[in-house]
Amino acid sequence: EQAVAELERRALPATAAELEQDRRSHPDYPRFEQWQMHTAALRRAQQIRTGALTLIEPEPSSALTSQSVDAIHGQAWKRVAPLFADRKTRGEEALGLALARLAAARADAAHASTCLDTLAWALFANGQDAAALRTSAEAVAKAAPEVRADIAASAQRLADAVPAAAATIAEAEQRLAELDRKVAQRRTFRFPGEAQRFLHDTLVELLAKIRSLETTQYADVQARLRWARNLEQLTSAHPNAKVSWASARAAIQAADGKVASLLYAGRRMALAAEDVLGLVPIGMNPVTKLWEFYDLRSAWDGKSDPAAIPIPTHAADGSISLDGSMGIVFVLLPGGLAHLGASDDPASPYFDPDHRDDAPLRSVELAPFMLARHELTQGQWSRLWTWNDTERQPSYYRPGRRFQGIEPMTAAHPVENVDWTMCDLLLRRHGLLLPSEAQWEYACRAGTTSPWVVPREQLVGVANLADASAKAIGVNWACEPWSDGHIAHAAVGSFGANAFGMHDMHGNVFEWCRDGYRVSAQERPGDGLRAEDVDALGNRPYRGGCFAHPAELARSMRRSGFLATDRNNFLGLRAARLLHTGG
Repeated sequence: EQAVAELERRALPATAAELEQDRRSHPDYPRFEQWQMHTAALRRAQQIRTGALTLIEPEPSSALTSQSVDAIHGQAWKRVAPLFADRKTRGEEALGLALARLAAARADAAHASTCLDTLAWALFANGQDAAALRTSAEAVAKAAPEVRADIAASAQRLADAVPAAAATIAEAEQRLAELDRKVAQRRTFRFPGEAQRFLHDTLVELLAKIRSLETTQYADVQARLRWARNLEQLTSAHPNAKVSWASARAAIQAADGKVASLLYAGRRMALAAEDVLGLVPIGMNPVTKLWEFYDLRSAWDGKSDPAAIPIPTHAADGSISLDGSMGIVFVLLPGGLAHLGASDDPASPYFDPDHRDDAPLRSVELAPFMLARHELTQGQWSRLWTWNDTERQPSYYRPGRRFQGIEPMTAAHPVENVDWTMCDLLLRRHGLLLPSEAQWEYACRAGTTSPWVVPREQLVGVANLADASAKAIGVNWACEPWSDGHIAHAAVGSFGANAFGMHDMHGNVFEWCRDGYRVSAQERPGDGLRAEDVDALGNRPYRGGCFAHPAELARSMRRSGFLATDRNNFLGLRAARLLHTGG
């Protein structure tokens, strides 16, 4: 630390442009901007309370007032919600109040209490505390029995929030100041000589690793040791295994279409001990004929006897019973010549009139590999992320949070709000990794040549996309005309699988891939990885579509990219595992 500090003192002076770039490129800068707007809204409400500012409610546009009551209510809520994370549109609290009044005036008896509760919070968000408390009491009085407890709890939170308003502002200002100091830190340093730059960058990297080691918990180390000592025995002969490794290897070698898929024929898949450490055979999927395997570590809670972990089985239709305690199910994919991208030739089977230049038609030879049948769940993430508690539950849509109009979340829902760097760290620590874009697209297509695995109008059964369900609550997303029953992401496996038994390759949440995002780089044979160097902005690719976007962005070949440090509530991951021997 002393050496780094001394080097930075001798660095060339930073230009104003460099300091501003450091500030705006800081991973926490978007959050700083959010807190800046949030704090301004709290101050504005306080000025109205004290009479220093007059509240002026704007007239909502006809585009807003012509919507359904539910939609108007949703538009109001995202402008006045009391929780920082729930207030999606900041700086429009007065408009939110006008919309909340309109929703409460139009609501029927069944929805009156919910709309009044939102109106109470809208009044509070605009410094109208006395009116907020009166409206909150009216909401409780009109609440039906099935929602009375929720409305009463909300009323109590409001009653607690009114006298604490000044303290809340002070806390927000303190948080904003902390973020301001954080994003203002200089991170770009130029030096007179190359040796100084090299030494500085090397020491900074070393410090980051030391600090990571410093936060390692002793209990985590003990748990990892306990796991490692039993892993080989659990792999080779788990007490709850229904299928032995000997029979699994023999079936895959046979590849006769009865005990294993014909797609395995001629492919070298020895499944040596080092390739399958930590896995237990589930058996052949009776529908796809591909073999599937259970990842023990992602199912272990770190405390119970790992020998007691139940091993799932297939139903006759190939399904597997899912809940939040479920571990990762890997599908053994045969690989082979994978065709990627799309063609602008109408005569080509890979024709896509909407294809983009960054996904031309090309092919690459892929070795056999394993890919998770489902997106990584919130339960799996929390069991695998063991070295600190701060990111054990990173998802925005996580269990226990209340969302307007959205189904309750569970540990079986996909993890999201995780950046590429976090995902890469978590998977590599457990011997896993993100799939390459080539591996992901090959698994998504599952032998098809069209943009989606089914015609677009049939996607309602296989893809959780932005649809009429979301439009009804007033989202501003481009939506499909059908309704799939979900507004946010659904529990993994809720939609139909493709021909490889993969779920949610189209929709639910986008999924990070391992490559750099350079458009011109060529996929290499084997794992299909493109050059590791990323594009000029440092982007990493993600694939697959999500609940907040229409089908256009869920096409098999559609590519998108974010910075490796970007996090979003519609972006998660799917785990892969390579076979290093016999592939």
